[in-house]
Amino acid sequence: MATLVRRLGLWSSIGLVIGITIGGGIFRTPAGIATRVPDPVFMLGVWVLGGLIVLCGALAFAELSAAMPETGGMYVYLREGWGRPYAFLYGWAQLVLIRAAALGGISSVFGEYFLRVFGIDPAAHPAWADYLAAAAIVKDSRLIAADTLAATLGQAGVSFIAVVVMVSTFGSLMGSMLASPRIFFAMADDRLFFRPIAAVHPRWNTPYVAILLACVLGVTMVMTQTFEQLTDTFVLAMWPFYALSVAAIYRLRRLQPHLHRPYKVVGYPFVPAVFIAAATYLVINALITDPKWTSITFAVVLAGLPVYYVWFSSAERGPEDVVRSASR
Repeated sequence: MATLVRRLGLWSSIGLVIGITIGGGIFRTPAGIATRVPDPVFMLGVWVLGGLIVLCGALAFAELSAAMPETGGMYVYLREGWGRPYAFLYGWAQLVLIRAAALGGISSVFGEYFLRVFGIDPAAHPAWADYLAAAAIVKDSRLIAADTLAATLGQAGVSFIAVVVMVSTFGSLMGSMLASPRIFFAMADDRLFFRPIAAVHPRWNTPYVAILLACVLGVTMVMTQTFEQLTDTFVLAMWPFYALSVAAIYRLRRLQPHLHRPYKVVGYPFVPAVFIAAATYLVINALITDPKWTSITFAVVLAGLPVYYVWFSSAERGPEDVVRSASR
């Protein structure tokens, strides 16, 4: 029977994380932030503050991943820290919103810069703009890197930086496709999703059904929403689960004090609390500033609860599932 194989070492894992992180957002989101925070000093301050908050979260996730090195990532942390309904809800959100929005957002940036290689500006060509609007590529594209080099080096500079961005976004997309489908695989392997999705390719030892599912969802999302809508959806749906995953550290330390922890988060309990507070603020702020879209997003996420209790609440892991998960 084919199984997933542990092949990534330390440096490969570091490269994977860096490749996913430096994806498409950094080439697209600064323009949106600049319109809201026009002062350069305050804008840089926002990036620094965001980096510090993310560092607090990364340190917390380092403890969780070291203690529970199973396939599934946050799905595993939520399952062990809060229970199977929370884990399923996270997987459901990944299925219907989060993962598709992330893949769609990265793909949108790739598509926009791909057009710039050929000198096509959607904002300047109404015919192209109308066509691309159907594919969720916005008419008013604000591509900072391309626009900057267009002003200094002309079309040659635009083509060069566009190719660089395309390589970066394509690498990020491939890294995401390598990592994210394993959430669906872990759910199916844990009997919290349809069992065929846990299938492993007999030759390549990859979760190929889960990968195909992620591809279909990403294509669907990128064809129906703009980059801004995709990023907003991702943030709104993801941050509550970020907060719950980090908060699981407190619960696990109390309920499983003897759990082997090769690494413990520095600055406990304050460092995880900083990240949780920031995530909570983002969610509350979204509810205040954009209650309609935020409510719709949360309603879609919470719709997973009846799905869980109708189809998957009675499914329990057997001994063979525990052994198989531990080997992965």
